[in-house]
Order: sequence, then C-alpha cells, then structure tokens
Amino acid sequence: MHDRGLGEARRMRHQQTIATARGAAPGAGAAVRTVACEALFASELPLAGRLAADEINTAIRDALQLFGRRGCLERVAQEYGDHPDLAIARMRRAVAAVASCTPPEPG
Repeated sequence: MHDRGLGEARRMRHQQTIATARGAAPGAGAAVRTVACEALFASELPLAGRLAADEINTAIRDALQLFGRRGCLERVAQEYGDHPDLAIARMRRAVAAVASCTPPEPG
C-alpha cells in the first residue's frame, strides 16, 4: 500500500512538471501526454530498459527547457524524415515510458 502511494505521488509530480512546462493546467490529459512523448523522444535519454519516473520526468523537463515544444516536435519530424524505422521504435518506447508514469484519463 505504501508503494502505491509513492507511485501515485511520482505520477502526480510528473504530470505537474509537464503541465507547468507546457503552460497548461495539471490534468490537461491527452495533450499533455502528447507533449511529454514528443519531449521524451527529443531528449538525450536512452529509452532502453526500465526507466524510473524521475529519469523520465527530468528528461522531459530538460528537453522542453532546451528546445521548447516546437523544437521537440521539429526534432521528432526530423528523425522521422531521416530514420523512420528508428523513429518509430523510439516513439513507441517514449509513449510506453510516459504511460508508465502518467495516470490514465478519467472516464
């Protein structure tokens, strides 16, 4: 039970960091997760293996601060243009990583 509470606290901190970096209110849902996936994709974090929520959160925050939302999206587009097979695999891992530390949409 204690671990569940700790995991929920990490998820909430993760969601708040992303929402703050994007300028949205916490709980903005799918749009926030989309931005998080783009930023994680654009980050330098290797997406192999199991990642801690704090690592994911830091990588997203750092990428958004360094590149901005548009810059992250531009990096995603560039990779899909240059290396589509690698980009697909990296985005799948980014989506899975964000999903692992983001609460599901209500309803």
